[in-house]
Amino acid sequence: MLFLTVLFVIVVVLFAYALSSDKGKNTIYARRHAPSPPSMTDMSKKPSTKVVSINS
Repeated sequence: MLFLTVLFVIVVVLFAYALSSDKGKNTIYARRHAPSPPSMTDMSKKPSTKVVSINS
């Protein structure tokens, strides 16, 4: 009986959390007003100088 009571309490707490409002910075509402990231054409084009060697 104690197991069922604890399980019921956990389910109720999870349900209440699911119904709570979003407050994070990664929600739809926060992303809507955030500045857009730079486009691919605005990024600098630096050549890669690293040499990768593969030994087989």
